[in-house]
Amino acid sequence: AGMIGRGDAAGADARAYWAGVRIWLNGGDPYHPTGPFLPYVYAPWMLPLFAPWALLPWDVAWFVWRGATILGLLWTIHWAYRRRPLTTAVLVSVLALPFGANLDTGNINLQLTLMLWAAQFAGPRLGGLLWALATWMKWAPAIVWFGSAAVCTKSRGRLLTATV
Repeated sequence: AGMIGRGDAAGADARAYWAGVRIWLNGGDPYHPTGPFLPYVYAPWMLPLFAPWALLPWDVAWFVWRGATILGLLWTIHWAYRRRPLTTAVLVSVLALPFGANLDTGNINLQLTLMLWAAQFAGPRLGGLLWALATWMKWAPAIVWFGSAAVCTKSRGRLLTATV
């Protein structure tokens, strides 16, 4: 209902990142755009990170953004479902509306969450880089650190107990 109520703004957040880079590359101020874009609200150092993606035409960039997010989300859901089917099904049902809202607007929250998820499979340097980038882009992923530290400590204790 919220998506329908606000009108046709699919990809509004992603388009702000896209337009911000394009405005910046043309010498303009991405924080005060002229046109139908939301202002770019992130740190200036992130503009070059978005640049390769933002050089694509909008229709292609939006397809890539949304498609990559959906594939990453489906991959994580599949991974979690293989381990805990019922818990995963309940969590996906509960989070369906936020997932839909993020996919509709193109907000970066899902990508940051996917970066934190991918960090567990990366080596220590790449994992640390993923955590650093995610928390540097938005402070919200830092909250996850406290929960994941407790889970890692708890699971390591079980692993040590099982091997002793």
